[in-house]
Amino acid sequence: MRRILLILLFTSLIAAQDRIFIDENFDDWSDVTTMHEDPIGDNTPGAEFDFGNLYITNDDEYIYFRIQTTEKIVLVNGNYMTLYIDSDNNPSTGKSIDGIGVEIEFTFGTRRGKSYIGTSSTIYQENIGFIGSPTFSANDFEFVLRRDAQISGTQVFQSNTIKVKLFGYVSSSLVDYEDMIPNEGGFEYTFQSGEVDPVPTYSINKTDPGYLRIMAYNIERDKITDDTPEVQQNFSNVFSTLQPDIIGFSEVYSSSAQAVADRVENYLPSLEGQTWYNKKLTGYDVVLVSRFIIRDSFPIETTPYAHNSSTAFLLDLRPKYDSDMLVVVAHPKCCLTDGSEDTKRQNQFDAIMGFIRDAMNDGGVLTIQPNIPIVVMGDMNLVGDSRQYNTLITGDIFYNNTYGDDFAPDWDGSNFDDSIPFVNKTAMTYTTNTGSYPPGRLDYIVYSGSVMEEVNSYIFNTKTLSLDELNQFGLSENDTEVSDHLPVVADFDLSPITDVKKKDEIPNKFGLMQNYPNPFNPTTTINFTIPNVGDEYFRPLQTQLTVYDILGREIKTLINKPLQAGSYEIQFEAGNLPSGIYYYRLAVGEFSLTKKMVLLR
Repeated sequence: MRRILLILLFTSLIAAQDRIFIDENFDDWSDVTTMHEDPIGDNTPGAEFDFGNLYITNDDEYIYFRIQTTEKIVLVNGNYMTLYIDSDNNPSTGKSIDGIGVEIEFTFGTRRGKSYIGTSSTIYQENIGFIGSPTFSANDFEFVLRRDAQISGTQVFQSNTIKVKLFGYVSSSLVDYEDMIPNEGGFEYTFQSGEVDPVPTYSINKTDPGYLRIMAYNIERDKITDDTPEVQQNFSNVFSTLQPDIIGFSEVYSSSAQAVADRVENYLPSLEGQTWYNKKLTGYDVVLVSRFIIRDSFPIETTPYAHNSSTAFLLDLRPKYDSDMLVVVAHPKCCLTDGSEDTKRQNQFDAIMGFIRDAMNDGGVLTIQPNIPIVVMGDMNLVGDSRQYNTLITGDIFYNNTYGDDFAPDWDGSNFDDSIPFVNKTAMTYTTNTGSYPPGRLDYIVYSGSVMEEVNSYIFNTKTLSLDELNQFGLSENDTEVSDHLPVVADFDLSPITDVKKKDEIPNKFGLMQNYPNPFNPTTTINFTIPNVGDEYFRPLQTQLTVYDILGREIKTLINKPLQAGSYEIQFEAGNLPSGIYYYRLAVGEFSLTKKMVLLR
């Protein structure tokens, strides 16, 4: 739904080409003309691999491909599907393949190929700007190549028209094949020109101080505690820009949780009354660092494949939000896609979801209060069977005899929501920098969308920012290359968990009443009214009710969501706040009013 809203948002009176999103969703391809519909069963007799449809489109920066197969494969591992491109549309140059002159040959499963521009040379995904999705098994894939790609200083795409051919080979020898498209020659594609819909919007800063910012970050083998000045400057730039409230780290193998928190403190110094709480279990490589108290932590163990990959943390979000939160920081086993590795990963995802089910239903070592936010985040290493992703989102546990029954993981009986953010200034979702594998989405934030609303998200890559943006935030272009993973950021509005009661009467004016009792300890009630605004009665008005201390610092956002006309009542729980004078402010549209209250211990 969010993708559809984004597309509608950017539609203008002047027709523009629909933008393709590299995001594991193919709805945006609906208006792209099918380049080729390959008949099912036209592959070599006895072969398993069989091509389906092929789609191609472009904008000024990228060529977009969508390939369908009848057999589920992992796009960049364990297959020998090979793409051939005649990039100058000249059969007399390059390597002759079935009547076309191939300049670029790229085998997806080995993540390498050949260039026949000038002398023959080996190429890798970074040479042609390859980015694809999804990373797990599927039979529908999308990927891009950069139109301005250069090899040895020579432009790859020298013609406005190219030819394309695909083979599904049996082995890395690239001799015997199971299927090919087209059956003769290559497809001719001519680049389109014209306006393209803008990339999705995002905000580097939180758009409201009442939102909760969560970040998932694989810091590549303890790099955050590396004392190299350049490394520390890179991390400092990243953290001082993003300013998260809760951080789930992975690949913290040798460093303690306190050592990691100390570095975060260096980057984001605590104000009076603040600290960075932190926790790591012995033998685990995940760490939680949080502005909120970590009440407890629990190992999520797998049997029979012991691998200490994930930890559950129970946080107390008070006094800013009147709720606990369950956070699972996960780092399932990497990376091969053979049967044994897939089995181990499936066990780990089953164990995570089984733990959450038991916590929600009084069946395990932890029982959580109903309707508290639940977040699962981390480097998920989803590079194998897609059933692991399905388990994470739907609660469909595979090994039921070991980990128990399937369940609906959200409080309203639905699936978890998957934050699928885009890399800033792009329409692509990938969380890894180029390495032995191409950029792909391995790092996730999934959550209970019935009690928390995602209002902003992005994957932070300084490489894609403009010079003005880098200067604005004091960043350097290479800051996020400090790790082989990019930080994933999501801002949440937790007002859905606020227990606000609406009364029957409809008032005739805005109002904010004096809290009662006052003074109070530790709970007080606040009433306010929103009138019928004429013809706009049925349109809810954005409403904020916020508590501040005597210095004007925000203590807690009680409400931040649209409310219809009515009289409302809400309770404020002071938690561990000290005695003193506090203020509460109601803002509804252009109306605002502030009152004073006294906490007396």
